[in-house]
Amino acid sequence: MRKYLRAHPRGETTVCKLNLKAGRLHETQATVYDAAVECFLFPDAETQHYLCDDLGIDAHNLHLCLDPNALPRVEIGSGDYSAALILKLPLQQCEVGSFTFQVGSAGLFLVNEHKLIVVLPDDEMLISFAQSSAFVGVEDLSDLMIHVVYHAVRSFQHYLQQIHLCSEQLEEQLATSATGIDLLHLFELKKSLVYYRTALSGTGAVLQRLMGEDVRQRLKMNRHNTAMLDDVAIEYTQAEKVAHIYSEVITDLMNTRASTVGNNLNKIMMNLTAVVIGIAIPTFVAGMGGMSEFSAMIGFEDNWLLGYSLFLVGSLGITVVVIFLIRKLEPLLSK
Repeated sequence: MRKYLRAHPRGETTVCKLNLKAGRLHETQATVYDAAVECFLFPDAETQHYLCDDLGIDAHNLHLCLDPNALPRVEIGSGDYSAALILKLPLQQCEVGSFTFQVGSAGLFLVNEHKLIVVLPDDEMLISFAQSSAFVGVEDLSDLMIHVVYHAVRSFQHYLQQIHLCSEQLEEQLATSATGIDLLHLFELKKSLVYYRTALSGTGAVLQRLMGEDVRQRLKMNRHNTAMLDDVAIEYTQAEKVAHIYSEVITDLMNTRASTVGNNLNKIMMNLTAVVIGIAIPTFVAGMGGMSEFSAMIGFEDNWLLGYSLFLVGSLGITVVVIFLIRKLEPLLSK
């Protein structure tokens, strides 16, 4: 499977044919018409023509599963064992060290009780689908659709843990970092969690639709399918709560970092103000009459070098005293 995908560059149509045997998916060399499950990656115009015209898949639903911004939805066909399911799935990070986590759209099209079409947005996801141990104990194609939803929710849980590890890493770096790059990385994580929470919210709507009485009857779901849906609902609730908690944690961490940067900036401005005031006083004295007048006032008109030296020492003394007084008054001024 991996050799086949590597031979096909990204963006070229890839087809994986699977059959359901003994409750598991097995890759087969049968024709597309004989395979029970067909997985497509980057379907081209010819493939889309086959899916829409030969298998009767709605063109609008097919285009939705190819749109990364499409919302999850369920559409039940006119006959039994006929449904279109648009899901959101987390995508694998493209760059090492990246703090951006994206989501993509996938489509499940139950043509009849013997044919399921799967359109996936990522090659690694196609490999995972064909080799995943999550698809065990599958009874029929309707049950396989529920397993795919379960696998999607578990994938979100996995990447949520990755986001949590990234946030802990950034939290350690923030303690010693003097730049704002870590704050930008936190913003990327926050944005990724917004994508995840939106995708999970849509997945919850899909679950509610699948658990409806009319959908269960049309797809001929049995007690095992209903119990599986209940398990998926539990996993979904946990993933949604975890995403909400991590989002709140990162928000608080960003606010804390921003407050720390603001406090440090205030301290720097306070020190600079003290230095400016300290220098301004001797400058004001020297500007009133000039350095020659100061030398004449202290009796060192003929020895200007000594007069200048005394003025410099006096200026530094006044500056130190002013800075000291401002530092003492700083706690009162900050209240």
